[in-house]
Amino acid sequence: MPADIFFYYGNAKAEVGGAMFDELEVEPGVKDIWVRITIPEEMKGEWEIGCFVPGHYEAGMHTTLIVE
Repeated sequence: MPADIFFYYGNAKAEVGGAMFDELEVEPGVKDIWVRITIPEEMKGEWEIGCFVPGHYEAGMHTTLIVE
């Protein structure tokens, strides 16, 4: 989905502006991560997000993202 994205964990910070964002890799053991996404107005609705590493989605690593 096209968006302006900022994410922070540990001492790492990154910004992706106006790009297609479809993956964020987090090292094992990371307990907290903050993601701020600015989504265009026309993207309002409910979107399914999840982990597509084999077996992870089936194990319940997915949820609904609601854009209001």
